[in-house]
Amino acid sequence: MRTLAYLAVLLLGAVAVMYMVGRSLPVAHLASRGQRFDAPLDSVWRLIADVGTYASWRTGLSRVELLTPLNGRTAWREYTRRGSVDYVAEEMVEGELFVARITTTGLPYGGRWRYELNPDTGGTRVTITEEGEIYNPILRCLMKYVIGETRSIEALLDAIGKVCRAERGRGARGLSAPRATVRDDSTPNACAPSRRRPATTSVAWSRSRPSRSASPLHRATRSAPSPGRSSTSRSASRRWGWRTAGSRSR
Repeated sequence: MRTLAYLAVLLLGAVAVMYMVGRSLPVAHLASRGQRFDAPLDSVWRLIADVGTYASWRTGLSRVELLTPLNGRTAWREYTRRGSVDYVAEEMVEGELFVARITTTGLPYGGRWRYELNPDTGGTRVTITEEGEIYNPILRCLMKYVIGETRSIEALLDAIGKVCRAERGRGARGLSAPRATVRDDSTPNACAPSRRRPATTSVAWSRSRPSRSASPLHRATRSAPSPGRSSTSRSASRRWGWRTAGSRSR
């Protein structure tokens, strides 16, 4: 019991320290990260601006619900395991700028995210700037010193990068939201190691055949004994005096 009491005192002390530290931090913060993607600018723009497909490639989203436009601007609701949050496209400049702002009230946080797109040596550079506000002092302290203020930005950039790599692996000319989420292991990934087997002279490995594992010819080729093995068997039988069904006595 005394140990539990000490642990409870330590926990309360840690919470009190985080509360005091959080109160000393500003409510608003500004964080920014950028990354270059090997994909056309118009394709990356369509991926970001099509909010209805977010759940198919963004990690952590279970679904997205399109809402009634707010003052003529696109509005939507994102569902996660922790609940739902409403957003509005506060500003849109096609191919250049997309600004999403939280409209849900009563949350311990708020703010908006700016997506800036620029062409970059045959690809696209996306810079995401978070203009966030954290109202809870304890959460403010955790976000500053434990979680990191750029964590959500880095997660968004990683998700965009996975879609770009997958589309590049398919050889597609433009990006499109995948039918499955990016966490699906069946999604092709250009960064995944190749699983091709070494080339062989067997006709079962011809490029025109669909699948080696499903090819009856491949299975038959592997199960058939090679000439070298039969010759070795006959040599051994002659040496030790064995006879097989196909051998003749001399």
